[in-house]
Amino acid sequence: MRLYALHLGSRKCYFDPHTVQRIYHAVSEHKQGRIMTAVDKDGLVHAMVFSLWDEKSYYYFLSSRNPDVADNGAVSLLIWNALQHARALSLQFDFDGVSSESTYRFMAAFGGRIAARLIVQKSKYLFELQKNVRRMIGKYGGNPRTYFLGD
Repeated sequence: MRLYALHLGSRKCYFDPHTVQRIYHAVSEHKQGRIMTAVDKDGLVHAMVFSLWDEKSYYYFLSSRNPDVADNGAVSLLIWNALQHARALSLQFDFDGVSSESTYRFMAAFGGRIAARLIVQKSKYLFELQKNVRRMIGKYGGNPRTYFLGD
């Protein structure tokens, strides 16, 4: 987590560090997790990938790269190794969700079958409706705020 936080810099951390540490300890105890690193000859870590698995699937959980020395190729190499490890264990590889179009393109380049995953969350119906309408209007042009201020 120190390396992950260091590589993040000022960007937002998606995971609670204490939760990740608990997950790490649990998968270590059950021997169902792996952290792979890309390290140069001087011992500098360029990137890392943390994967974990159960009896059916192998999950890409967390990755980090040093923005000063590594591009996405370092993470790609580690993911490729994780894919090979999953295959050796006869497990299905799961990228565990796509958060953006660029992430989708990155992950889709590895091949495989894209599967939809439903996400359930609690919120007020009108808030969600307004949020989705704003997103659609913004996507297809126009200023979504003007539609809600005057109408």
